[in-house]
Amino acid sequence: MGVCFGAGPAFVQGCVSAGLYGSSRAGSVILVSNVTANTLVGAVTAVLIKREAKGSTDRPPLRIDADVLTESVAAAGRSIAGICFMVVAFAVFTAMLRDLGAIGAAGRVISLTGADCPEGIAEALLDVTAVSELPCGNYRLLPWISGLVSFGGICVIMQIASLTRGELSVRPLIVMRTVSAAASWWICRGLMPIMLAEETVSAAAFRKLHKSTSPVPSVMLILMTAVLMCEIQSPKNEKISK
Repeated sequence: MGVCFGAGPAFVQGCVSAGLYGSSRAGSVILVSNVTANTLVGAVTAVLIKREAKGSTDRPPLRIDADVLTESVAAAGRSIAGICFMVVAFAVFTAMLRDLGAIGAAGRVISLTGADCPEGIAEALLDVTAVSELPCGNYRLLPWISGLVSFGGICVIMQIASLTRGELSVRPLIVMRTVSAAASWWICRGLMPIMLAEETVSAAAFRKLHKSTSPVPSVMLILMTAVLMCEIQSPKNEKISK
């Protein structure tokens, strides 16, 4: 989990690269930087950590039937519902930190590094989707965006913790993602003169893509998940299965 981690091309190219820079080259730099950083961290981790394979040869019998499909759908629904509720709870937590001035204080600390838009970077540390709200066309922020996307945000890490229900320790995950974020920052900074050598930045010609903020799709997803879970656990379905 510590190295098989990162945003997909849809988010990087669509929400970040096209939304902030109006081109695909910035997204390509982020993807290459993230994959390279994960590969380096994975190679170092493989040397430092010795994995002991369990010697058990007992395997559960293979089942492919309607009950397995039903159980899988129910488990997936519960997982999706847990993720949705964690996102909502974390949005409330982020708003509380903003009102208390904690994000502003974190931004002042980040500003000591000379970074542009430090408060935006602080918000993106909590929720990685906040990178889409950073100033458009600012290529000095690209290494920071690459590092933030590689880190994934605390909200994503909390979602992983809620899915694993304590079975996965998030402490080593946070350490590995922090190292990967730092590596991605430096790799992106080194790749920018090479991969963006022919990039032309024109503020007059730049157009920001429209982004919908409607909550309807998320609400419908939660409602459909709840209906599915109630339907699967209803007494009527239990009688039919018997």
